[in-house]
Amino acid sequence: MNEGDRIRTTMLNNEVMGKGCSIMSFGKKLRELRLERGLSQADLSGPGVSRSLVSQLERDRIRPTAQSLQTLSEKLGVSYDFLRDSVTPIENACHTLLKHACMESH
Repeated sequence: MNEGDRIRTTMLNNEVMGKGCSIMSFGKKLRELRLERGLSQADLSGPGVSRSLVSQLERDRIRPTAQSLQTLSEKLGVSYDFLRDSVTPIENACHTLLKHACMESH
């Protein structure tokens, strides 16, 4: 992500949060759950989930797949639905918009 992309992301995040939204991103939620349980990113590794994938998820660089959600929910001791529902529609929409904006800028 270049500097222009970072600025656009920050501006979008500020705009969304400035409208009174108090949505925790999936990545922040995942990191919070992991740290609450005293686990490392490597501890969450399993079928379809590498330490690198966990890192990317926590930084909201990528969206989780059904398989990664299943593995993560088992490792974290939470339901699949709980994790799946943590990926909010507005977060998905913002991620899609940012992805398209980044592709257009290159």
